[in-house]
Amino acid sequence: MIMVFNSHGRLRSVLLCKPTYYEICDFSEVASQHIKEGFKVSRKVATEQHQEFAEVFRQLGIDIKWQVAQPGHPDQVATRDFGVNTAKGVLIGNFRYSDNEGDAELAIETLEQLKVPMVGRVMHGSLEGGDCWYLDEHTLVIGIGNRSTMEGIKEAEKILEPFDIKIIPIQFEAKWNHLDIIFSVVAPKTVMLCPEALPDDFLKYLRQEKYEIITIPGDAVFAGTINLLALGDEKVLSFKENKIGNEKLRALGLEVFDPPLSQFLMGGSGPHCLSFELIRDKH
Repeated sequence: MIMVFNSHGRLRSVLLCKPTYYEICDFSEVASQHIKEGFKVSRKVATEQHQEFAEVFRQLGIDIKWQVAQPGHPDQVATRDFGVNTAKGVLIGNFRYSDNEGDAELAIETLEQLKVPMVGRVMHGSLEGGDCWYLDEHTLVIGIGNRSTMEGIKEAEKILEPFDIKIIPIQFEAKWNHLDIIFSVVAPKTVMLCPEALPDDFLKYLRQEKYEIITIPGDAVFAGTINLLALGDEKVLSFKENKIGNEKLRALGLEVFDPPLSQFLMGGSGPHCLSFELIRDKH
């Protein structure tokens, strides 16, 4: 089975989870603010929005596999965070917060049922999929903000070393939570990011490597603007509420799919959070 080589090749198969037991978990500034404001998830609206989200994959012929939602796991709908896929199998991460207790074990059960290979599991420190992006087949950037830690990254390096995958750690302020809030690969050699949130040496590296850089100001980041999923073939999965991001993506000639995701954005989740690639083409 061909697995995942990068973050932008044509997507063939994806793992999703229905928002049956979805609730906002208080481990990001976005979620904390909406909890303070008294926002309550409408499961009915969340289910309708997630159905529209899944319909984009169906429309493009992308195979959907489902993880069965379980009571007591309010963040399970964010399938991204249990790990990161590779060309050889899934690296299972380690969650930082107790809201995710048991989520990794449920993901492992699902992957075993689907006969998806796994290459190892991070057991020390933390490592979450929302902090992971491939720049190319051999370069994986992992953010260190509010969720993943250097200890977790060091363990991931040992596991991935035989597969010739180099990890570049990216340090940023904890307020941004995951890397996918401030950085996103949207197409080959094309990224969307918030310059003020990322270290200068990483921005310099991207410029040296001739990346097309779409910039988003910090005051637009918490709206989920950058939390996107590249579908391949110059297509990007965004969301209806993302006026700024969608306009910039389309200006580059990218085709944008934009289902409404307001219920998930309130908890800090966008298209990248809500999906886990199982199979991508190399290109």
